[in-house]
Amino acid sequence: MQQCPTSTAEARHILDQFLKHLKTGGVYRWGEKNDKVDGSERKEGMLGTSVGKNGISESEKGPICNGKEGKIGQPPGGICVYHGKESNWETSIHWLKQFRVALETVCATNSQIATIKRNIEKLQTLLHRAEQIYETNKVISEVQKPVVPKDFQTTAKRLTAYNAAWSHHPHNHLILLFVFL
Repeated sequence: MQQCPTSTAEARHILDQFLKHLKTGGVYRWGEKNDKVDGSERKEGMLGTSVGKNGISESEKGPICNGKEGKIGQPPGGICVYHGKESNWETSIHWLKQFRVALETVCATNSQIATIKRNIEKLQTLLHRAEQIYETNKVISEVQKPVVPKDFQTTAKRLTAYNAAWSHHPHNHLILLFVFL
């Protein structure tokens, strides 16, 4: 079962293998009669097998790749794909340029994703550090300036005033009045 590439490096490797096979070429056989092969060689730019009288028909600019049987009066064709010379592959193989552009786009996108992930990690580290600093400063400020409820301070002042007022017995004033009489 054929699997899709899982990385751009793997996709580039597959593309390089395809171009290597294309450069090696497909098998090209020729002969005067259908039952006799006069010669065989590899044809650069072709994938598959081509057969014919001389391998190249007058109407086509390459091996015969029409898949025909080769009945009486007609040369047999091969089951192949001919892309021409290596210099023409970018134009004759329509998907090749699109595939390369797609690979470059994927590489650029992967690079941006990696940068974004690194930035997110840095931001998370900064956030964690900021939380630590905040908590530390909060504890320090609580120790330096204890927070006492306002009601507690007011109550303490009232109790102090009450105690001061009643520290002398009210009867002492009355005794003083009786002494003057």
